[in-house]
Amino acid sequence: MDLSGIAAILALVGIPVGVLTTRWQMRATLRQAEMAQRSALDVAARQSDGAKELATEQQTADRNKWMLTTRYAVYRSLQGSVANFKHEVLASDNEWDRAAVEKAFDPGSKAAEGRMLHDDAPCKWPRRP
Repeated sequence: MDLSGIAAILALVGIPVGVLTTRWQMRATLRQAEMAQRSALDVAARQSDGAKELATEQQTADRNKWMLTTRYAVYRSLQGSVANFKHEVLASDNEWDRAAVEKAFDPGSKAAEGRMLHDDAPCKWPRRP
C-alpha cells in the first residue's frame, strides 16, 4: 500500500470521526444553552414573584392609608355634627333636652367614654397616632 492509499483510508476514517466530534460538540452546546435558558427562566420567575409581592404590599399599604384617612375624616365629621347638635339643643329653651344633652356629654357618662348607652362594648373609632 502506497502513501495515497493510506491517505485515502485516513480520509475515510476521518470523515465519521469528524462528524461524531461535531455531533458531540453540538450536543454539549445545546445542553449549555438549555441550562442557560432554564437559569434565565428561574431568575425571571423569581423577579416576577418579587415584583408581584412588592406590588401587593404597596397596594395594601395604600389601602390602609386611605382607610385611615377616610376614618379620620368621617370621625371629624361626626364630631362636628355632634357639636352642632349639642349647640342646637343647648340653644333651645326646652330644659328636658338641655338636661339630656348635658348628661350625654358628661365626662363620667358612658357616651363620653366612647361607649354606646345600651351596650358595654367599646366603640372602635380610630385613635390619632
